[in-house]
This record gives sequence, C-alpha cells and structure tokens, in this order.
Amino acid sequence: MQQVIRESIARHRCAVDYVLLHNIDDIEKLCLLARERLSSGGKLFFAGNGGSAADSQHLAAEFVGRYKNERSPLPAIALSTDTSVLTAIANDYGYDEVFTRQVSALCNEKDVLIVISTSGNSKNLANAVAAAKANKTLTVGLLGKDGGGTGQDGRLAYCYRHSGDG
Repeated sequence: MQQVIRESIARHRCAVDYVLLHNIDDIEKLCLLARERLSSGGKLFFAGNGGSAADSQHLAAEFVGRYKNERSPLPAIALSTDTSVLTAIANDYGYDEVFTRQVSALCNEKDVLIVISTSGNSKNLANAVAAAKANKTLTVGLLGKDGGGTGQDGRLAYCYRHSGDG
C-alpha cells in the first residue's frame, strides 16, 4: 500500500514540476488575460465531467468566494451545477450538447471558458470549445494525458496537459 501511495505522490510531484518547467509563462499570460477580461465585465466559465465537474465547481466557488484574501467577488460559473438545465438539454439534444447550449447562451467575447478533463476526449467539452470560439470566448484546456481530441484540434487558446509519467 505504501508503495502505491509513494508512486501516486511522485506522479503528482512530476506533474507540478512539468508545469513549472514548461507552462509558467503561459500561465502568467493566461492570468493577465483573465484579469483583463474580468476587469472589462467578463466572466469565467468552467466545464468538466465527473471529478472534473467537481473541480470546476470548486474553482468557480473560489472566484466567487474569497480564496485566500478578502476581496470583491469575481464572476465565475460552473456549467455543471444547474441540474434542470443539464437534464433538459441532455433530454432534448443529447449529452454531447449539455455545455454547448449553455456556452452559446451565456458566453461572449469578454469571457473565458476553462474546460477540465483527465482525457480531453469528452465530446461535450470539445463541442463547448467550438461554441466558445464561435462566440469569440477565450478558451483554456486543463487536460490530462496528451490532451485527447479536445487538446489536439487547435481550438484551445491555451492547453496544459501532462501524462503524470515524467
């Protein structure tokens, strides 16, 4: 059991080291762009499935809440939280469209859409990114492994991916 724990922690450390080595400049640029869009009245939107939906909700909560320091709330929305919207869209259009319809209705050129996926292969996230691009929304992928279909098609403005293998 301890060996499994050690290996898991080592993979986590490797992923963090990879991001620090390869993505720090892009992360800084993304932070500046997000701040600029928030300052101009934009919002942050998060989308993910399963555990990534939970991550999306947590991130949105930190922006609306205070995270570490007392500050004004920042507009952030997790697209996985409204069960009536999710189930109505899934029923009427299919699960591949649950985020697309929301992005088309809510996002614009001032906003940022951040999709989170351990594989990058979720059709509903790829569709949401396409809808966001049509709305001129800045798109960001926090994707695992090789980025999957969502990370390979060039639609994301920024894509952070890592296999965890070193």
